[in-house]
Amino acid sequence: MKWLFKKWVSSVTFFFIISLNCKGRNFDYFVNFELANNKIYVLHADGDIKIFDDSNGKLLDTYSQKSKITTLTKDHTGNIIIADAANDVKRLSSDNQWLTIASLKGDQLLRVLFDNRDNCFLITQKGLFDLENNKNYLPDRHFAHSEWAYHGSPFWESLDNDIGAYIDNNNNIWIDFNHGEWGNDLFVFNQQTHSFIPVKGYGGVPYYEANNQLFSTTHSWLWFTLIKYSPVYDKDKHLIEFEGTKIYSIEDVYGYQTKKQNTSDIDIFPGNSAYNTLDNNFYFISSNGLRKTKISAPIHKFSDFTPVKNFMFPKNITKANEYYDGAKHQIRIENGYPQYVSKLEFTSKGKLVLLPSSYGVWLFDGKKLTIVE
Repeated sequence: MKWLFKKWVSSVTFFFIISLNCKGRNFDYFVNFELANNKIYVLHADGDIKIFDDSNGKLLDTYSQKSKITTLTKDHTGNIIIADAANDVKRLSSDNQWLTIASLKGDQLLRVLFDNRDNCFLITQKGLFDLENNKNYLPDRHFAHSEWAYHGSPFWESLDNDIGAYIDNNNNIWIDFNHGEWGNDLFVFNQQTHSFIPVKGYGGVPYYEANNQLFSTTHSWLWFTLIKYSPVYDKDKHLIEFEGTKIYSIEDVYGYQTKKQNTSDIDIFPGNSAYNTLDNNFYFISSNGLRKTKISAPIHKFSDFTPVKNFMFPKNITKANEYYDGAKHQIRIENGYPQYVSKLEFTSKGKLVLLPSSYGVWLFDGKKLTIVE
């Protein structure tokens, strides 16, 4: 994967997206965070949103309402968006007012997303709903490819409500439903043809795009694979499918099978990642701490990343030893928690906000790590 990081988008993006079958205990309390207006908006599992100053982590305000808030996201312009248990979608206005922009009736709202024109789409139990055109779209079963769907289970649903979504530069909508150990189903909706198109090869929601190619990863406790999606066109230059190919895998570098058979520690357990536009570095977190690399650097293995020396895990968060117990055919975790981070994002001033699996929301200013909550 030499020179993979040659071109980056101008905004903060995620290059790796990790999809685990088991969530850490932090998800019982913190669902998501979003950065906007020099603030950190944190959604709690109980439906409250706490708002912090992104420069020092101090609590500024708390927002709650009668109907439990279930979703926190942003529109394409960067405005804060929430959805609640009553299926109402609201936007936070410039004068700090919550304005209802959509209400869904007779269905369950799962996710909210916005395309590059700021048109709103709702992922519901019945399909993908185009709010502007008032139309609902649902893929045929032959687009599903998981073991879950193969055995006849509903493919347009997810265990633990684990649903990923992404809209690429051409406004194709990517939707992923995680079925746990039964695999996942990835769908791509083409807005030009208003139809779903196939995805061949590896499956995972992309979170980075360059040179008309999209990048993602698939991940479990003992493997980690970087994927590149390339568009495929017919003779009339119409997009007909995406093809996923493997660029990099932990199996290719670390003697994965040998470690697995010898039940050795997998001590490089990778977390999520982010790109900092201020220093042009790509950052990722692992059980060994925070690492970075210049975007033009050739990356062949994890050791090619430079450790960020000032980043130290909290003292009561010890490094987790994860290994495969061959006798019991299961993953064992000892001496702590895996340093999986469900989300990393840099503020406009270059501070890193992290949502780890262990606990709390963290803020790293380049010198020290602070537990915001």
